[in-house]
Amino acid sequence: MIAKLGWISILFISCIACQEVLQISGLGASFPSSIYGEWMYSYGFLSSSVKLDYTATGSSTGKNTIISGDTLFAGSDTPLSDEEFEENPHLVMYPMIIGPLVIAYNIEGYEDPLRLSRTVLPKISSGDIEYWDDPEILLDNPGLSGIHEKITIAVRKDGSGSTGIYTQGLSSMSSDWESNYGIFEDWPEELANMSHVFPTRYSYGIISHVFNIGYSIGYISYSDVKNTGLPIAQLENQNNNYIDIVDVSSLETIADNVILDKNNIGNLIDLEGESTWPLASFSYIIIDTTDANCTKKKEILRFYNWALNDDRAISRVFSSGFAALSSDLAETVIKGLSDFQCDDDVAFEFEQVFPSHYNIEGIIIIVITSLVLIYVFIITVGFIGNQQYEVFVISAKKFMIIILTSCTVGVISCYLYILKPGTISCGLQLWSGGITYSLIISCLIGKKLPNI
Repeated sequence: MIAKLGWISILFISCIACQEVLQISGLGASFPSSIYGEWMYSYGFLSSSVKLDYTATGSSTGKNTIISGDTLFAGSDTPLSDEEFEENPHLVMYPMIIGPLVIAYNIEGYEDPLRLSRTVLPKISSGDIEYWDDPEILLDNPGLSGIHEKITIAVRKDGSGSTGIYTQGLSSMSSDWESNYGIFEDWPEELANMSHVFPTRYSYGIISHVFNIGYSIGYISYSDVKNTGLPIAQLENQNNNYIDIVDVSSLETIADNVILDKNNIGNLIDLEGESTWPLASFSYIIIDTTDANCTKKKEILRFYNWALNDDRAISRVFSSGFAALSSDLAETVIKGLSDFQCDDDVAFEFEQVFPSHYNIEGIIIIVITSLVLIYVFIITVGFIGNQQYEVFVISAKKFMIIILTSCTVGVISCYLYILKPGTISCGLQLWSGGITYSLIISCLIGKKLPNI
């Protein structure tokens, strides 16, 4: 009987979780996936009733999936085309973060910083420059003299927004590249089949190739490469200055001077400026504004409002290798999001619903809850030890009372700490979990439970 009660309690917990937790999935650009993952993980501690996740599939897949109606939100580093906006007026785009694309390289035996000029980088990409000791490369990198090794470049072959950023930069740097190849998100066969090109998928494919193959380069998000140990090339900007990507916060100031168009798109690639990084870009979200799935859409908007407002969420943007939107630009985005209608009503009133996550009250509650859990553990060990070695005496009834009291404290902590509609789910899971725990332990040690 006791075992049956235990299984019933477990099923009860599972049933609660299924009924209460709202699963919302998005997909798209890999460029911002690291910060989106961090945001969604942190947001889970604030919103127990919602579980958000994001899959890095590439910008093209993200755009195609939301156009087909198979996802409610997507990420992209490149905008929808004018035709796609016209055919899908229910889709809107907003910038969320600013990120630099960098050139990582692996040149064995070369210790000096690598400088790639506005002439050299497009020619390496097209195969017009094949070896590291090419005279045009040696003009800025004399230390490469004598390194007659063939250059390979790892490229994305999966409809990548990073490729769109890279080829837009190359088109701005070189009229030859612009006229011969232009801007694209998937490498055309004529280029991808060249001997110097190594097509791969996703950001980790680029990192893996450059890390393991000598004399290679690859374009990748700074956030993905900054902790790998791979060196990053200095790039020549429009003002003919070679720039190191050392301070991503400068991108915020540059972006603040960019005017978004009617579709909320702005260009950061290869702008003028003494210290401007030439391969910087906004990364966008795309949201479906139709009336379908209103409940989920409200939660998506709530999440983005939190990400643009919360100080800790913003600080994680910079520490992850991106730049946050300026306060003025973030306010523009939030205003646009707040205009959404769902079921003929404003989808979400953007009041701040979350308390400060690391305030003193929260810390006190965490400490108390931790102490209670430690106490429960000690009592459990003592109870089992008593049955085997008679360490001290505690009845099953007292054990049950202790467990239920501890879980009641957990319910109160959950309520005070999260302050969300999912509190009921959280509390019931803690309480029923305590019942299950005490039932199973008592069953295992062969004690009869008191009548309650």
